[in-house]
Amino acid sequence: MMTRDDVVELFKPLLIGDAIRISRYVQVAVDDFADLFSEAEPTYESLCSADETKGLGYTPFFARCKDGGLFD
Repeated sequence: MMTRDDVVELFKPLLIGDAIRISRYVQVAVDDFADLFSEAEPTYESLCSADETKGLGYTPFFARCKDGGLFD
């Protein structure tokens, strides 16, 4: 289960205040993101799987994060 602290730690380089910068013009509040992905683990595979199940559209963002080295 991913917590708010997990979200902050994982996406720390992308934080702007209390939001994650998803793209140039899109941000999502850390708390909202944590709620959306609360059942996922803080891994690329788990987040993509949760995104696919819910149809939220974050998979391209996760892929950019993986390419940028945010996921181990």
